[in-house]
Amino acid sequence: MIATAQAQPRRSRLFPDMHKPKPWWQPGIIEVKFRENVRPQVSDQSGNEPLRVKSLSGVDLTDFHELTRKWRVHHMRHTVKMSYEEADRLHEVIKKRSQRADHLNHFVTLHLDPNAPVENVVEEFRKAACIEKAGLIPRLSGSAPPLNDRFLGEDEEITTIGTFENQWYIFRCHADKAWPIATGSGVTITVIDEGFDADHEDLKPNVDLVFNSTTNNDQISTPNSGSATQINHGTGCAGFAAAAGNNNVGIAGFAYQSKLRLVQAFKDASSNDPNVPKNNISGAISWATQQATSGRHVVTISLGVGDAYNTIPVDAASGSGGGLGPRELIDVAIAHNIVVCIAAGNFAGPLGQDLSTNQNGVPFTGSEAIVVGATRKNEHAQDVPSNTNWGSRMAVCAPGDINHDMTCSSKPDKYTYRFGGASGATPKVAGTAALMLQANPSLTPAQVKAILNGTGKPLDKMYGTPFGPMLDTFAAVTAAQVPATGSKLVANRFLNFGTAERGTPSAALTVNVFNIGVAGLNLTSLGPKPGSSSDFKISAQPAIPGPAIAPGGSTTIGITFTPSSHNDVDATFLLASDSPGPPLEIQCTGTAPWTLGEKFKLGGEIAGGVAGGALVVYLILHYWAHVI
Repeated sequence: MIATAQAQPRRSRLFPDMHKPKPWWQPGIIEVKFRENVRPQVSDQSGNEPLRVKSLSGVDLTDFHELTRKWRVHHMRHTVKMSYEEADRLHEVIKKRSQRADHLNHFVTLHLDPNAPVENVVEEFRKAACIEKAGLIPRLSGSAPPLNDRFLGEDEEITTIGTFENQWYIFRCHADKAWPIATGSGVTITVIDEGFDADHEDLKPNVDLVFNSTTNNDQISTPNSGSATQINHGTGCAGFAAAAGNNNVGIAGFAYQSKLRLVQAFKDASSNDPNVPKNNISGAISWATQQATSGRHVVTISLGVGDAYNTIPVDAASGSGGGLGPRELIDVAIAHNIVVCIAAGNFAGPLGQDLSTNQNGVPFTGSEAIVVGATRKNEHAQDVPSNTNWGSRMAVCAPGDINHDMTCSSKPDKYTYRFGGASGATPKVAGTAALMLQANPSLTPAQVKAILNGTGKPLDKMYGTPFGPMLDTFAAVTAAQVPATGSKLVANRFLNFGTAERGTPSAALTVNVFNIGVAGLNLTSLGPKPGSSSDFKISAQPAIPGPAIAPGGSTTIGITFTPSSHNDVDATFLLASDSPGPPLEIQCTGTAPWTLGEKFKLGGEIAGGVAGGALVVYLILHYWAHVI
């Protein structure tokens, strides 16, 4: 919580040319603890409710709100997010065990301008009658090995390094904490894109093979041929996934010791040869599958149509594709135990449900491909969606901020910090998958997908639409490791149904539960956590309790959502097993929209006309555009 002793300022260990040491605290953030009698409640800031704290016990908070206006506080939240019922219960437990029994819901984190004089701000908040104490938030350093890559950085705070920025997203996803476990060694990542600078100083050490599926040879577009934008896209994606680490230059990719295979799937923009197809994504996927003869492999695809770079078109059968389209060949690759990651797209619309009728969708229906959405960096240190597409089949989200994501470039200065969207998010997930496969080479593509989803954290705001959780690389790699003895349960555990019509059951979303341990796993019970909405119904096949899951085996749980009101609702189901640890939590959220023309009565029920002589008011509510 609030720091009471100041740590010594530390000098950058990676950038000795930075003369001014960073302060020991995080800029633009402070924490306050309200007095015991206040019982503060922060307003819901996901909608239009004013930015305020109210006292549940009626204490006057005028002096507090005057200070929030004076210092332009733009976001506030309970430091620990839990209901008062849970916090009160925990508080009573703590009081029995410790003389210091702080009530967790009395701590509130305030976000100000990054340049605000937070030392002075804290002193003023300490004088407010309703505040017991106020303090600065210590800066936390990452636990990465001492890599010497110039632009890596030390934490998720954005730092300017010359004309570039640091790799804040490495620390947001906790990839630095995963590197002591795995670096991608022994795993190959194939990047399918438009062109590459294969001689880039941060890519060349890891490049294994190159291929051009439009010409069926190893002659790919380079910075000296074709469109600079075209080459830049593939170069940037490769950098996120597996730029070489600890080589005294540039950046470090998520899997910085993985091998890279670079596959050009679009023709050279300078070529006017009518015999060269515009694109051959089918051939690119087919080549990647044929070349995956040993070791574990990951394919990452962030291609699109024209400048969109966000969906894979259904192209005509051509080249080495063998007469199949990308959708079918992705499933073939997965059947060969290759993990495939696909960008969800940047149209801020729904993922296509069927490519036969929707050309703006992702090219699969029901396969184990990992669809990736993008988040943007914001000042609240919380993760919110960018303009990425959305849909219940999205497995995970990762940073994809076009204004801050540092990666390789084919341009003369070799790097850029302006590469984002789903294109930038997808290779970060691919790099994480490579780390997982090094930690556990026996994982199937379905297990990789389930672990990525199950170890992620919910996004801060989802705007009533279903997004995958935020990538947590360290948690995913840790979960991927096989225990020395016993069983180990992993599963996708975040389900978001988005908006739905009231009274209409949704299609079932599934939770796949895997046993990646070395002994059988018995599922003992499955049921809702107290307080869960009854709008969600759950079932398992086979029923629980039931047959044991053998090592490497799985079972499937289906959940449907039938909204009964216009409220946002959620439910948590607990899946217990005989494996060590607490029950697995399956978290569901759903939103029922306002419905066109529906009438809500204010002032009481009607009984034979006007109730009690009072006028009954009707509200005509507006249709919400995000109905799916």
